[in-house]
Amino acid sequence: MKKRVSAVVIVLVCLGGVACIKTLSTSSVGLPQLAFDNIEALASGESSAYRCYGIGDVDCHGDKVDKMYSGYSLK
Repeated sequence: MKKRVSAVVIVLVCLGGVACIKTLSTSSVGLPQLAFDNIEALASGESSAYRCYGIGDVDCHGDKVDKMYSGYSLK
């Protein structure tokens, strides 16, 4: 009787171990999209693309222009 109980306990422990290993190996821990967006924003720097048009009183990269446009990306 003791051998049978010991065998059942060993089988249950092995099955539990296999189930834990299977669960841990299939779950992937990834970064959420917000984290990727933050990394991209930090990598892009603070400079933005300015477009300068005409001749006037507005400073644009050290030049006096009539109009200056800066684009914003909202992907």
